[in-house]
Amino acid sequence: MDTDKRPIDPVIKLAFDHAWICLKEALPKIRLESLNESTFRYFFLLGLVAQRMEIDFDTEWYRNDLLVRAGGPEQRLMLIEFKFYRFKRRREVDGKQTAKQRFPGKKNKKEFENSLRRLKKFPNGPHHLKRKKVQGKAIAGKYLIAVIESSLSKEKDFWSYYKTQRFDATTSLPHDGGQVVGCIRVVS
Repeated sequence: MDTDKRPIDPVIKLAFDHAWICLKEALPKIRLESLNESTFRYFFLLGLVAQRMEIDFDTEWYRNDLLVRAGGPEQRLMLIEFKFYRFKRRREVDGKQTAKQRFPGKKNKKEFENSLRRLKKFPNGPHHLKRKKVQGKAIAGKYLIAVIESSLSKEKDFWSYYKTQRFDATTSLPHDGGQVVGCIRVVS
């Protein structure tokens, strides 16, 4: 596993930190299983627009979750993929929990790997897509941002699989006898 940490653009780090605070504030009121990747992306977007600089973005941009344009005339373009892995809890009508999926299925693993592959393949240099706002601009950074629930037990769970991935920044917060881990990976 690669242990060298790569630098994260401050715009991305500040937006991630804001999203993490929003998630932390939401958890006492809303069960984690009611939240998803779109919720976390919304929190992240709030963190982008809260910054005191010129920032624009597009969601679902050319099969990427988010394109961020930051910084006015010296505009930096950044691509981001979001992943949100939490236990799937099944409840009966009376609210009693009956089952919990704790580990990633083959589909989760494949989606994660495909996201990394797609980001790696996207050209770093100037590209000439038909969209006028990005013609001739270079992608300054590509990021995979993940939120992963862990049980903290010795049982196999989502984090036991994804912790073997190289992340450039991680944070966590306690939740439901376990923890929720937030991760940023710089993709090159």
